[in-house]
Amino acid sequence: MFSRDDTKALKGLAALMMLFHHLVGFTDRYPPDFEGFQTLWRGFAERGLLSTLAGFCNNCVSIFFFLGGYGMYLLWKDKRFHLGKQIKRLYLAYWRVFVLIIPVALIFFRRSLDQAPVLCCIYNISDARQMFLTLLANFTGINSTLNYEWWFFKSYLCMMPMGVLFCLAMKKTNHPAADFLIVCMIDFVRRAVFTNIGNTTLFAGAQNHFFFSVFLIPDIRATMLYLGIVFAKHDLLVRMKNIFIRLRFSPVYGLAVIVGIFYMRSFLTAEFIDIIYVPLFIAAASVILDSIPLLKEGAVFFGQHSTNFWLLHTFFCYYFYETTRIVYSTRSPLMDWLILLAFTLGASLLVEIFWNLIGFAEPTLRRLIFKPQTQETEAAAKSE
Repeated sequence: MFSRDDTKALKGLAALMMLFHHLVGFTDRYPPDFEGFQTLWRGFAERGLLSTLAGFCNNCVSIFFFLGGYGMYLLWKDKRFHLGKQIKRLYLAYWRVFVLIIPVALIFFRRSLDQAPVLCCIYNISDARQMFLTLLANFTGINSTLNYEWWFFKSYLCMMPMGVLFCLAMKKTNHPAADFLIVCMIDFVRRAVFTNIGNTTLFAGAQNHFFFSVFLIPDIRATMLYLGIVFAKHDLLVRMKNIFIRLRFSPVYGLAVIVGIFYMRSFLTAEFIDIIYVPLFIAAASVILDSIPLLKEGAVFFGQHSTNFWLLHTFFCYYFYETTRIVYSTRSPLMDWLILLAFTLGASLLVEIFWNLIGFAEPTLRRLIFKPQTQETEAAAKSE
């Protein structure tokens, strides 16, 4: 069985991978006075294995897309998926963080280039017109100039209608191998054709076309959304987990599979067969989490905050100069990752507390803003 808690736990794992990827994987974004990470095994960092691990953690994006497609199909199958409602839900999750963190950034974390690195200076906006246009573009999700890692919002938003079309197109296919082959073909076309089509004379301007850049190729890893739909349709994750469960010491085999995927992807094949690696990783990780209940409970907890984690964490390791210096303060990747996790979790909890308080105060706020309804207005409202 692949339950909702399994999905939350894997989202939590992906969120933790995301934090490590952004903390370690971009050396050009380290604070100027940061001398690099050190580990107990010095060769781990010096030989590039630490950065390799951070690069592998970039799989978090594929996991999010895959689980998004998986959940989309289950809702669509039960006739509970409404595209408009899902888009509204995505925007509300985005705006709940946006309206709190962006004013904080613009008021308290404005820096000039002579005071801080470039990324810590993007909130130094003095022109009123530029401020309005920047806020509007970022509020609607068209741009992500107030947090460059928010690019995922636009990509996921545009993949949602494509996912619905894919569900409709695959409605009459019944063989998992055929569906998987179709996804492989889509993945090949996106990687080999769409990414290079702009280099041809005939389609030189294709990548500047709105439909092409937004819907056909928002991100290479977005194909994982289609793969998640296929796996949900044929219950393939449950089948894969059952193969592990039938083995003695199944968590050990799960760990061996993850180590094998890490080695193959990092040193032999790169990411072009993620279409195989990602579901294997998800199934193996799920088996390991199932075997350690306390670990799974923690992963489920982080999974409940995964959207907030994505929207918040890079403020503390990239954009807020004061917190950036604290995050990169120990030179230990584990300790700095825990510091970043603490900042992100604390901010996420504050966001949830704030909106819970707003929810409690909503009846009072309604009475303060709106006039009390008379019997005539109530009857008119009901008739509408």
